Amino acid sequence: MDKGIVCHTGMDPKPLERFETVLSGHFHTKSSKGNITYLGSQMEFFWNDAHDPKYFHIYDTETREMTPVQNKVTLFHKIYYDEDTINYFEDLSYLNGKFVKLIVSNRSDMQKFERYVDKIQMQKIHELKIAEDFKEFRGENVSDTDITIDDTETLVYNYIQEVETDLDKERIKAVVSELMIEAQSVEIA
Repeated sequence: MDKGIVCHTGMDPKPLERFETVLSGHFHTKSSKGNITYLGSQMEFFWNDAHDPKYFHIYDTETREMTPVQNKVTLFHKIYYDEDTINYFEDLSYLNGKFVKLIVSNRSDMQKFERYVDKIQMQKIHELKIAEDFKEFRGENVSDTDITIDDTETLVYNYIQEVETDLDKERIKAVVSELMIEAQSVEIA
């Protein structure tokens, strides 16, 4: 269906065995099984399409040959950030016109990281998402001896305050506050 995801449901392919070639759409990644070829989507629609080549196809009805033509236009690009291996001097202009996801696996020098993020944001990108695991926020890394529970907001702010991190705690609290206000304004159907 998508890169790395196999569909285990759907139509039984047995009735299609009598055909020389079966061409199918809908699945996002290009693949083949027996006489069935899933053409894949012609362009990227979602993050799971990132870094999965997309094709248009030309089918010659006389020779029955199919020619894939790769679509070089991409919308999504993932960058895996490991401060020990990332190329800080790379020209990032290839990100122009793209949605960018920065997946952080190793970050200890916040200044280097912030400079790299700034370099990405200086490109003409549509959006930047940063994905980190925030392992310093896991319960075993936070002391709960000084936390008193008054209400949800106080509990969350105290938790953030107890975390040992180089991240800007006031900025985190501001984002959490916005999320809580947004969550409270959602109507339950």
